[in-house]
Amino acid sequence: MSGHTKGKWRRKNRNVFVMHDKIRIFIASVFKCMPGGKAESDANAKLIAAAPDLLTACEVAVLALTFEPINPEDIEFIKKAIAEATK
Repeated sequence: MSGHTKGKWRRKNRNVFVMHDKIRIFIASVFKCMPGGKAESDANAKLIAAAPDLLTACEVAVLALTFEPINPEDIEFIKKAIAEATK
């Protein structure tokens, strides 16, 4: 496995993409969910777009939980990643 597409994943409507040399590279398109409709579909697209940051947050969490004391900056990074995925 070569890993996920690098770069800042962005979301416009229910499309998730990365910009590379002014070219939009699509990662995913989310279709309207039933019964959740547009709101649930939008939330799914936000979660997909946040996936790389959430992965990094999980990696930071593992490191933070491995060593003592836990770095408050690591905790803030993890909270920010979760907030971005759910706002």
